[in-house]
Amino acid sequence: MLSFTLSPVTSYPKFMLSVPTDIVVPAALRHAKDSAPVQSMRKVFFSNPKNLFIAIPFLILFLLKIALEHSDGIWSVICLSMSFFYINQRIKNAACKFEPKWLACSTSAVGLLGLLCLQCAFRKEGVYRSLFCAPSYISSDDWVGLLWSILVTDFSLKLITMFLKSIVIALSPRPLGVYPRSVVLVWMEFASQIYRSIVPVVPWIRFLTELGISPRLNPTAVIVMFALIYVLLKIFSLWLLVSPIWSAFKSLNLTVPYSTVVGISSPEGEMCVLCFENRNQLSAALRCGHVFCKNCLDRWLIYFNECPVCSSKINDEFKDWRDGSTSRCVQLF
Repeated sequence: MLSFTLSPVTSYPKFMLSVPTDIVVPAALRHAKDSAPVQSMRKVFFSNPKNLFIAIPFLILFLLKIALEHSDGIWSVICLSMSFFYINQRIKNAACKFEPKWLACSTSAVGLLGLLCLQCAFRKEGVYRSLFCAPSYISSDDWVGLLWSILVTDFSLKLITMFLKSIVIALSPRPLGVYPRSVVLVWMEFASQIYRSIVPVVPWIRFLTELGISPRLNPTAVIVMFALIYVLLKIFSLWLLVSPIWSAFKSLNLTVPYSTVVGISSPEGEMCVLCFENRNQLSAALRCGHVFCKNCLDRWLIYFNECPVCSSKINDEFKDWRDGSTSRCVQLF
C-alpha cells in the first residue's frame, strides 16, 4: 500500500502580502449598508400596488370606525360650519344693500335657534359652560372631546355675534348711518375675536395640568411648566391678533368723512360715477370736491378708503369687517 505523509508548511512565499486585521470601515459605508434593507423594503412596498390595495382600505376602515364612534359630534360641527358660512354671506349682502335686511335677521335667528337646540341635545357634556369660560363636563383626558367642544364653542360664539350684527344692520340707518354702522360692526368683530381667543384657555389648561405620570418625575413641576408654556404661547398669539389692527382700530370714529348735500339736483348729463345714473337730491361730497349719490358712496366706503375718481385718501381707518363679515379663523388653542 502506498502511504503519504503530510508535512506542515513551515515557510511561505515571499511575495505573499499580509492582510491587516484592524481595518476600519467608514461610518458612512456602515450607515449605507444598514439603511440599504430599509430603503429596499420601502421601495418594494410603494412599488407594489398590492400593498397599497391593502393599506388604503385599512386606513379607510379605521377612519370610518372613528367617524361612526363620533358621528353625532361630526354632524354637529358640519351643521354649525354650514350655518356659519350661509348666515355670514346673508349679513354681508344685507350690509351692502344687495339683499333685504329681514333675510339676514331671519336666517341668523334660525341659526341661533338651532344652536339652542344643539346645546340642549349635548347638555350632559356641558358645552354651554364653555361659552362663559367655565370648564365643561367632558373628561380632561379625552382629547377628541376636547377638540370637539372647542370647535362647537367657537362656532356658537360666531353665530351669537352674527345675530347681534344682524340686529345692528336691521336697525340702521335710522339710529346710525351706514358709515357709522360699519364702524360699529368692526368694533363688534374685534371684541368677538378677542373673546373667542380667550375661551379655549380653560379647557386647555385643564387638559395640560391633569397628568397621569410617575411621582418620580415630580408632577407638580411638569404641570407648572406645561401651564407656563401654554400661557406664554397664548399671550404671544393675542399680541399677534391685536398688534396689526390696534393702531387702526384706535382711529375709528363715527364721524362720516363727507358732507351731505340735500335738495340740489345734478345738472343734466352729470351722473354718479358709481351707479352711472343721474344723482338724486340726496348727494354726498368728499373733501376733494367730487359728488356722488349718498347710498353709492356709503356702499363704496365699506370696502375702500379713497375717492373713486381721483383716488385721494379719505381716511386711514381699518377696512376689514366693515361689511358685517365674521372671521373664518377657528380658535383651536
